[in-house]
Amino acid sequence: MTRALTRLCPDGSYFPDFLTPGRGDTDLETGLDRPLSTPRHRLRAEIVRLHAHTAGPVPAGLRTLADGCPEALHRLGTALRAYHQVAIEPYLTAMRAQTAADRIVRAQAVLSHGAEGLLTGYDQLPGWRYREGRLRAPYPIERELSLRGRTLTLVPAFFCVRAPLVLVTPPDAGPTDDHDGHRRGAAPRAVDGQSARHRAP
Repeated sequence: MTRALTRLCPDGSYFPDFLTPGRGDTDLETGLDRPLSTPRHRLRAEIVRLHAHTAGPVPAGLRTLADGCPEALHRLGTALRAYHQVAIEPYLTAMRAQTAADRIVRAQAVLSHGAEGLLTGYDQLPGWRYREGRLRAPYPIERELSLRGRTLTLVPAFFCVRAPLVLVTPPDAGPTDDHDGHRRGAAPRAVDGQSARHRAP
């Protein structure tokens, strides 16, 4: 199970965006259905990108998944369910409690000091800084995302502890961002990025 997933999620600078659809689903089967329903052209593009740094072709074990083979997608679903059972389900209560506590802190910052207060509050996280309309988050690659009036959505997350999770492919809804308490980092999810310019409403 772990070996199968680490082929898709290596400890590196990129793993496929289709594995993190980020729609806030709380039901496991709904959440699994999104990556398993990924269009074939996107599967191929993101898995090819995953191996773009190597001189060889996509490994045979991932080639069938890149082709959208139903059997390969079924195996991926089985591996994700097994991982959830071992690594997620036993800790859901603690995860939800910590996320709820963080949400209260962020909401109070907005109520007391508006958007500027919310973003300044991220200064408490290692590597984060908000100054003069720019939110900077730790990330191994230097990039900048200019929102140009679009909304930046901050999504509580849990596992990313060293650097933000950043989506390469822009989601339909525009820029979004996973953020970290003592859990998971954050950065604009719309592009590779380290900093984003914020425009207060």
